[in-house]
Amino acid sequence: MPRIDKQFTVTGIGEGFPDYMQEISRGKQVWGYAPEQVESFLFALLIATEDPGCYVFTREPITVAEGWVEVPDAFTGLPGIECIAGEDYIMKEMWASFDQPIEFQMIQDQYDDVSCMAFIPAFTTGYLSGWPIGWSRGQVESITVASKTTIRIRNLGTDDTTGKIWIVGFRKMGRYAWW
Repeated sequence: MPRIDKQFTVTGIGEGFPDYMQEISRGKQVWGYAPEQVESFLFALLIATEDPGCYVFTREPITVAEGWVEVPDAFTGLPGIECIAGEDYIMKEMWASFDQPIEFQMIQDQYDDVSCMAFIPAFTTGYLSGWPIGWSRGQVESITVASKTTIRIRNLGTDDTTGKIWIVGFRKMGRYAWW
């Protein structure tokens, strides 16, 4: 009986160099999500510490009287998440732990309204929230125009606070499928 094998062509990026990008991208995952080649990481991060260094996301402790402090993009140092027209993002994970209670808010600047809010108790080691599906910009606002998502925290304690907060996700041109 003749045997028929399925055949396929492996494209190359140069002579003798097969293109394994699809296989490599499948090997990177965050909470069960394999990013596409057109995606980049989204990483908002703030570390309040007694001895801040030179990173754009480190700073001195947050005082009680200081009010709202914006969480910067870890790569650019700019506050919040800036999106150009047509770009969407999806958040996959959030972690926060401070030695005083804090309030967390995300504000969609397109509507000037709070889209997410949480009160996080002091010393909440392991306050990690991974979202198997995620939370995307396109759920709450139009991605056809440029906009900013403000991410901010406020010290609700009785003393200066040190700690860390991060939000990890992905961004790309075009809308994320969300269900």
